Amino acid sequence: MAAGAWKINNNAKLKLGDTSIDLGGASFNITLHSVGASDNLLSGVVSVFTSIGSECTGGGYTAVGTALASPTWALSGQNAKFDAADWVVTGSIASIKYAVIMQSVSATSGLVLCYSTLSTSGFDVTGTNTLTIEMNSAGIFTLA
Repeated sequence: MAAGAWKINNNAKLKLGDTSIDLGGASFNITLHSVGASDNLLSGVVSVFTSIGSECTGGGYTAVGTALASPTWALSGQNAKFDAADWVVTGSIASIKYAVIMQSVSATSGLVLCYSTLSTSGFDVTGTNTLTIEMNSAGIFTLA
């Protein structure tokens, strides 16, 4: 599944500027959330993962998500680009609607960086099926 456009969280814009979020040196996780996360997530004002709510459970998905593989923050031509490898999880997970990228700050929390709406309504991954979030070939986001 190709992820929709990643939207940078409003508070993350400030945290990037004051270096609370370190695109070039921190670890990042992707978390999955259900329809119930809509109000909190779409408000853009949540700053920590625990404020989002409605995290998905089940299958090969681990609470508080799993690591974003190969995150990079580098110049690409005239632009700075944040990118990472595609993300894959296998197993039964119900009511998925959003993916969130957060900077890991502890085993149970993180600073929300951005999110993607994966579907207009919740969807399920069943049995031993796999969900793949394909990152855009131009990067998760760029600063021009």
